[in-house]
Amino acid sequence: MKLALITLTLTAAGAVAAPRSAEEARSALDAHLAKVAEGRPVVVTVVHNDDVNRLFPDTRFFAVRVRDYPIAPPKALKANNLYAVPPAGDVVRLPDEAALRDYLRLHASRVQNSSQAKSAVKAWLTLIQEVLQDGRQEFSLREGSLASEWSDGTRTASATSAVSKGGKGEVKATLAFDPDGRLKKADTASDVRPEGVRPVGPRK
Repeated sequence: MKLALITLTLTAAGAVAAPRSAEEARSALDAHLAKVAEGRPVVVTVVHNDDVNRLFPDTRFFAVRVRDYPIAPPKALKANNLYAVPPAGDVVRLPDEAALRDYLRLHASRVQNSSQAKSAVKAWLTLIQEVLQDGRQEFSLREGSLASEWSDGTRTASATSAVSKGGKGEVKATLAFDPDGRLKKADTASDVRPEGVRPVGPRK
């Protein structure tokens, strides 16, 4: 008989919180956006795949996009936003690479082998791409780019995703983990750019 594995998280008060359901996570995000979006329409997309779920089994991620022309986005938002909804507490906006790196250090599962490291860097690409694009690009993993190695007590994993639709460019990422599986370093390089002339703002 197979047993279901449920990841539990300790809250600040010491109580145990189970992962929120998809509906609960979306409700928490909607409640937050009602406060910060200033009545502006937003496009919300679930950001999820097997790699993201392995690295963050108790967090739900969403991309939130708002038009930035002819009116600038609300003060609390950019045109492109990545949100994390943890098991308990407030939703967390991850506006850039540094914020995602900090969230990974605090909440990601430990990376203990090459397979997990490769999955982790693919998850990182999935998430960071939402910050680097305008919602119209599609990405695919560049063949032969996924690699992992162990050297001098550090496990590294690297991969490249290329824009396959809606633009040009690629995103390269390298993650490094210590012997305990904690993130030591995350580096991302991107030259993603949209293709052609288009209205500013997310796709409807």
